[in-house]
Amino acid sequence: MPRDREGEFEPLLIARHQREFGDLEGKILSLYARGMSVRDIREHLQDLYGLELSAAFISRLTDRVLQEVKDWQQCPLESVYVTELQSRGVEDILIACVDGLKGFPEAIESIFPQTRVQLCVIHQIRNSLRYISYKDQREFMKDLRRVYQAPTKAVAEEELVQLEKKWGQRYPIVIRSWKSKWEHLSTYFEYSPEIRKLIYTT
Repeated sequence: MPRDREGEFEPLLIARHQREFGDLEGKILSLYARGMSVRDIREHLQDLYGLELSAAFISRLTDRVLQEVKDWQQCPLESVYVTELQSRGVEDILIACVDGLKGFPEAIESIFPQTRVQLCVIHQIRNSLRYISYKDQREFMKDLRRVYQAPTKAVAEEELVQLEKKWGQRYPIVIRSWKSKWEHLSTYFEYSPEIRKLIYTT
């Protein structure tokens, strides 16, 4: 291991006590935005540039932008995007399958009031599983399938009640999410099974 007996070593890439890293930060955030984990980023920078950065350093950097990303993801969609569809000649939309982007159902319904909006069930399931303990996921999914694969909306609603009875105490956030979004999650029950397969996911 190299030693610096005189204590005069100054790193060329990263100055001592430096907290802002300009282009390096941009590269790290770019890798993170592409879905790389903190560990992958660390190994990538080590392999490519010989940089040894701690996982804690990379996490601090990515955490700084997480709130901005979250705020951006949750900001209501401006109805101008839907209005633009109308100005391009779209006269009506029969069914709009959306992935849960905040404000999108309302934006669609304000411009195309006859449109039936269906939230993506697959996105809802994925979001739900984030809150379910790994050991409970298999059993929870078995019960949840009874809801979204029910033959009718009435049966689905009965199954949702059963789901709440069984899992509501342990996972109230998940059950609350299904109930509050039910109006748009259950639209596909109005159609035949053949059409349901096409519209319950984006």
